[in-house]
Amino acid sequence: MALDYAWYLLSNVSLVLAGMVSLPITARKLSKLQYGILGFFDPFSTVWIALLKFGFQHSIIRFYSLSFRKRNAFFSTLLWVPQVGSLVLTLVAIALLCATRLLVVIPNFWFILALLCWSQGEAWNSLFQTVLISERLSHVAAGYTSLLRWLTAIFGITTVTLISPTAAGLIWSRVCADLIAGVVVFRTIFKKNTPSISAFERPIFTEALRYGVPMSMTEMASVIHDQLDRIVLVVYLGYVELGVYHLNYSVAQYLGVLLATSFNPAFSPFANQIYDTFGPSEYCRRIKVMFRPLRYASAAILAGVFAFGPDVVRIMISREKARPDIFIIVAATYALMPMAGVLTYGLSLLKKAKTQLITLLASCVINLGANIFLIPRLGVVGAAWATAISFSALWLTRLALTPKETIPLESAMDFVKPAIVGLVTCGTVVVLQVRFNNVVLRLGTGGLVFAVVFCGLALSIDGEMRQQALTMACKLWRRLAGHSQFAEP
Repeated sequence: MALDYAWYLLSNVSLVLAGMVSLPITARKLSKLQYGILGFFDPFSTVWIALLKFGFQHSIIRFYSLSFRKRNAFFSTLLWVPQVGSLVLTLVAIALLCATRLLVVIPNFWFILALLCWSQGEAWNSLFQTVLISERLSHVAAGYTSLLRWLTAIFGITTVTLISPTAAGLIWSRVCADLIAGVVVFRTIFKKNTPSISAFERPIFTEALRYGVPMSMTEMASVIHDQLDRIVLVVYLGYVELGVYHLNYSVAQYLGVLLATSFNPAFSPFANQIYDTFGPSEYCRRIKVMFRPLRYASAAILAGVFAFGPDVVRIMISREKARPDIFIIVAATYALMPMAGVLTYGLSLLKKAKTQLITLLASCVINLGANIFLIPRLGVVGAAWATAISFSALWLTRLALTPKETIPLESAMDFVKPAIVGLVTCGTVVVLQVRFNNVVLRLGTGGLVFAVVFCGLALSIDGEMRQQALTMACKLWRRLAGHSQFAEP
């Protein structure tokens, strides 16, 4: 699992670098209005992508063990059939859109058409990537993800700079990137999992639907939950304010998503295998070991958000569009999600998809109510607070409903040491930064001090964390030394 995590982390560092290259350019080239259009329609495209996948991405991961007995039947049923089904849905949607345009004027027609095409590519690529993750081909999945993100960044910069500085132009550039990356990953998957109509098996398909559809509904509800604030913002404040919110929200997601998208693909197959093979007691024992570094990683992100957030968001999207208050609230919320996901993963292990869906729908109601109450009173920052409130309610409810034997936590005191380390490090860096007026000096010097103080405190006050770090360092050294000896003549 550590090796898989390392590959995904390396890939996501590459994604962040691509974002740091592309976002400052696109943020300055596109107007607040164009970003408002992106922020309003993106949630609908994400729901459509979830619908196109039918939940089969969840079924492939959860039932991958079937592939060892019936590989051709498994992938023909759970990979290739959904791919064809999603294409049919997309073609029907495009036909209806074009037919409607012949009768009435459709605002942002080319933008919506681009979203439909891009959504199809995203659905296909997501299922292909799920196969790579399930097969523990972390190096291939990481390489493909990096390829797609850098193609998206390069095409996006080229389009908004030289061709069309609009939301529609940006989405069409994503379509081109998805097409190229999709061809690459398709060839990789097709060689190992050739489709066959005769290999389709209804029992596998039925079982996958029974598990995947509720998970897909949960995914769609999760998207709606995340994006309800966009709809309320448009109603009360309009597209321009939504554009400001969407930009700051997008930057705020980076660190939390970096941690989650590095950790989750490595964690899920590992956790499923351990639980299915050894049961809950061994699952908790092993997960407790890897949960300790995750607690410190989350504490580091939280401390970094408060220490460096205002400077980072101003550099990324310009002072004119930056709202550090929105950035800090949203980034802190997303930083805690990976930990919350691990603590409540027992619901997925026990296939309690209905419980996940019901809790998410209840959180949607809280989110909508909070947005309606806070946005008229606090303005655009009210949406950020509504996000924090609703996600807190969601994860606390799920934690209360998760079976105790699957929660890899001994007590709430396990969070005290990471919290102390984070607070002391953040305070030290903030005091130091006051001495520097130049933003580059603040970030450079502060980042170095942050790394030294945080790591030093974490290893000094937590003996078990220190032992884990030493063990991992020794394993890495032995592996590197073994490769070096092998390479000698």
